[in-house]
Amino acid sequence: MASSRNTGPFMFAKTTFQQSRLSLWITTGLVIFVLALLADQVAGQSETRSYDVDPIAEEYIAPDVPDEAGSTSEERAKIRALKKQKANVDRLLKASEKKAENGLQGKETLDQAAVQTFMDSYVFPKMTQTDNDTLANLGMQRAEFVSTYLSAKVTGANRNFIIETIILPKVETISQGNYHPAVRLNAVLLAGLINGVEPDRSTFPQVSGSALSFLLETMNSPESPEFLKVGAMTGLHRNALFDGLQPVSRMEAAQKSRIEQVAVDIIGNKVSGQEDWKPEVNYWLRRRAIQTLGYLKNPARAKDLIAIVGDSNEKTWVRLDATTALKGRQLAPADADSAVVAITTFTAEQMSSDATGVVDALSELVAINLLYGDVNLLGNVGGGRFNDGMGGRQLGNVAGVELANYQLNQIRRKAKAIGTTVNEVLEEISQPATGEKKTIAISAQRTLNEMMTNIDEGLVDLADQAQDNEFGGGDGGFIENSGGDEPTEAIADKLAATLRETAQVLNKLVGGKQAPGNPQKGDAPADQPTEPVDPDNLFG
Repeated sequence: MASSRNTGPFMFAKTTFQQSRLSLWITTGLVIFVLALLADQVAGQSETRSYDVDPIAEEYIAPDVPDEAGSTSEERAKIRALKKQKANVDRLLKASEKKAENGLQGKETLDQAAVQTFMDSYVFPKMTQTDNDTLANLGMQRAEFVSTYLSAKVTGANRNFIIETIILPKVETISQGNYHPAVRLNAVLLAGLINGVEPDRSTFPQVSGSALSFLLETMNSPESPEFLKVGAMTGLHRNALFDGLQPVSRMEAAQKSRIEQVAVDIIGNKVSGQEDWKPEVNYWLRRRAIQTLGYLKNPARAKDLIAIVGDSNEKTWVRLDATTALKGRQLAPADADSAVVAITTFTAEQMSSDATGVVDALSELVAINLLYGDVNLLGNVGGGRFNDGMGGRQLGNVAGVELANYQLNQIRRKAKAIGTTVNEVLEEISQPATGEKKTIAISAQRTLNEMMTNIDEGLVDLADQAQDNEFGGGDGGFIENSGGDEPTEAIADKLAATLRETAQVLNKLVGGKQAPGNPQKGDAPADQPTEPVDPDNLFG
């Protein structure tokens, strides 16, 4: 059993609540990309392609009951018969599910044969159907399956039985078979949610070695299509995250080493067929691989992460992921020294790029403004109206939205997110760093703190604006109610100057030249990095 943290009942309740929120985040946010990828793949396939569907046993198929409105007496009699038949099927389903649930939870003797039959004749076949309703609700079916058959009340031999004998063999069959891509993906995602031991009020879930083996095989198989690799990495990423939060790792050393090797291969673009992956797949998998290495905290992998941080050809959030992943791994002094230089250089390059981005953002608004005549896209506060009186909407200040200030706030928030994360990492790795490198780390932190103070000058944080506006609704943080008179262009100049000066100071610290400022295309600030989770502040 995992060690309990003696934090008291209140903290136990808080931790359990946070775990449930984190599980929801993992099972929704991380798979949004997977679903988009899957939709793209399915759309490209032939409409005439047929997929395997496992038949649902006849006794579990409820008849459709038509509406009685306008029916004859003879038709109503048939409808009543159908209702009775449907009620019988519903009762049988509830009884079969309850029998399986009670047996697995130890409330009654487990009839393994009956559970196997029910799973094979109804539960899993239901997940292989290709009608729109089933495909649209696979996520809900997956969540219901976990809560019913893999709850914390299913333990010991019964848990091993349901995982080893029923779930994983079926998951493997479906994921490798001629089933609909969404059905195959659902099977892999289900495997990624399997815990060997469920969390209690003081612990995080523990991994299932068998489920990890399946995910690794799926990830490593050259026969696995891209969307299954994304599904498998979702599960590995989740398991690594929770294992990293344990006081002591619960993973077998051999499996942890395999996961690390998978991650390193993905990061280094060494996976067979990786050159044929779609760019968005490669980007997503490489980021999750970096984050996974961060959760596992092996000091031996520090050099792989430092190389990513120091590679100016990598995209912003990839490099920031690698920076974040260096936390919590007790770096050797030599690695800490290398990390300080790489991180400081990366931050300088990013600040320089963002300084260029300030000018480019407003230049783009000016260019767009030329297309729309006298519409003010640079935003005279309070000067716009919702309707222009001719059936159209003004673009510059629609419902009070100050586009230029919004653009500048996006850049500022991105710089603050990077500055905050970098400072946290530098604070930690400055401890093992030596001599000059320790001094660089401390000076870089001071410089970034100054930047994050000065960067606010002249800007109103749109997220802090009042929730009510003249139209009576909440604005979601996009209404500019500032009464400031300073021109937007002047604010932009100050913002760009602050970022540029920060870049110059950081470059001087590491003896580098002024970073040229070359923003990575396709690496938008909206794609925020997933950072290691603080168990006491999961969503703070």
